[in-house]
Amino acid sequence: MNQGRGFPAYDRLYPVEPMRRACYGYGFSIVVRRWAAAVIDYIVLAALVAGLVTINLWTGIPEWPGFITFMVTFTMLLVFAYYWLLEGFTGFTIGKFLLRIRVLQGDGRVPGLLKSLLRTLLRLIELNPFLLGGLPALICTAATQSKQRLGDMAAHTYVVKLESLPAEQRGSTRVLVSAFSVAGILVLVMAALGIREIIHRETATQPVMSKDMPIQLSVQKDWKVFEEMSGKKLFSLTNEKEDSDVMVASEPLESLDGDVQLQDYFRIMRETMLGEAANDDSSIIEAPRMLEIDGHEAILFKYKSSLGEDKMNYVWSGVLKTDKYIYQLNAWTPESSSEKVQEEVEKVLLSFREVDPEGDSI
Repeated sequence: MNQGRGFPAYDRLYPVEPMRRACYGYGFSIVVRRWAAAVIDYIVLAALVAGLVTINLWTGIPEWPGFITFMVTFTMLLVFAYYWLLEGFTGFTIGKFLLRIRVLQGDGRVPGLLKSLLRTLLRLIELNPFLLGGLPALICTAATQSKQRLGDMAAHTYVVKLESLPAEQRGSTRVLVSAFSVAGILVLVMAALGIREIIHRETATQPVMSKDMPIQLSVQKDWKVFEEMSGKKLFSLTNEKEDSDVMVASEPLESLDGDVQLQDYFRIMRETMLGEAANDDSSIIEAPRMLEIDGHEAILFKYKSSLGEDKMNYVWSGVLKTDKYIYQLNAWTPESSSEKVQEEVEKVLLSFREVDPEGDSI
């Protein structure tokens, strides 16, 4: 039926609301605009939530019971209010404003709080990214002549292109541009804070102390103490995600015969680790080098070995001598691991510190 498409006699008998008439002329382009606006709104809301989480992390998450539940509830209410209040009072969200579309009643007025409430409640089902990914709204909007989703039908509202509207129904452009510009800046700041915090937490290190030895290593979040391999003379850390391990063994100097030199202990350690291949340089990746770790002289080298397994590994072995102990430093990661992972493993090894029970350097 061609009602509302230029039949004056029919229109006089069955008048069509101006906004509904405008929607009759739209093709699939309005569906694309609405979808793009929804994506922009999701990004805006994600940035706001990321900013809120970051602020909580910076200020310290309170330990009172129910705080996490409170924050989840507050976030859900913030998302709900974003659509309910903005569309109710202005007919816009940030996404709709940028895509130049507006929610209006059939006579051209903004929806108001009641109609906007209906649209927002049904949005939870139609446009929930975690529930069918917004497919119900897409199908309904594309299939109906007036390009309405279920929320529009229930609230008797329409999403109209601004170019279809007379000037007085497009909204106070100057005021809206100013308001949404401020909101956009706020969103960008919140997003930047969230991204910065994510990057910081991914790369930040934290000290991990041995329970039985006076040592400490600094690791990123994926590392944990390998309890089964740790004890009075052994401190072991593992990264299950990257299949990497670091191990530090200690030997009190008083238990060794005579004045043990670093070079001599290193030679013995190398022969023990490499066996018959100790003098074969073909497996050596980085030749033994002198360096300083925690203010103490150390020797470290890198080589390839199967370590008695089927797969080949990159292995770091070294020795470090302090006033009371001599430490053997070992780490390994699969040969297939990336350079970034290899650098991280070596950094863990080089973060060695000899500390007292309070965590202060000796």
